[in-house]
Amino acid sequence: IGAFVGIYFRKAKKKINDALKILDKPNVKQHELIEAKTKLKSLEENEESFQQLDLGINEPRKNKYYKIKGKIDKKRIQIENRKLFNDPLVWAFITIGIILILQQIRSILISYDTLPTYIEVFRYKLTIDEQLAHKQFINIYPTISILSLVISFIFVILFYNKERNFTKMLIISSLLCIIAQSIILVEILH
Repeated sequence: IGAFVGIYFRKAKKKINDALKILDKPNVKQHELIEAKTKLKSLEENEESFQQLDLGINEPRKNKYYKIKGKIDKKRIQIENRKLFNDPLVWAFITIGIILILQQIRSILISYDTLPTYIEVFRYKLTIDEQLAHKQFINIYPTISILSLVISFIFVILFYNKERNFTKMLIISSLLCIIAQSIILVEILH
C-alpha cells in the first residue's frame, strides 16, 4: 500500500509542476490556462480527499509523558531565568560594569587630544621602549572591560542554574577586572 501511495503522490506532484509550468509561460493561450487551472483544482481535491488509514492505534503513553515533561522543563527554565534577573549581585555587576566602561570611554574622549603621541600602555614590560605605545592603544582598556563583561555575562546565563557559586565568583572576578582597568586608565590619563 505504501508503494502505491508514494507512486500516486509522485505522479500528482509531477502533474502539479506541469500545470504550474504552463501558468508561468509568458504567452499562454486562454484554453491552456483554463486547462491548467482545472488540473490544479482536481489534483488539490484528490489530495484533500486522501486520508491516512485509521488502524485504531493510539498514541503511545511515552509520547504524552515526554510532551508534558518538555512543557514542564520550559516553564522551569523560565522561572530559573527570572531568578537570575532577580539576583542583586547580577544587577550590581551589570550596572557597575556598564557605568565603569562608560566612564573609561568618556575619560578617553575628553583627554585624547591632550595625550602625548606615545604613552605608557604596556606596564608589564621591563624596558621603557617596550612599555611605550601609540596613544591609539589606550582604547585597549575599555575593549578588555567590554569583553570581560560580555563573556562573563554569557557564562552567567549559561551556568547560573547549575553552578551558582561558580557564577558568583565569575561575576566578582569580572567586576574586579573592570575596576582594575578603570584604575589603570585613570593613572595613565592623569
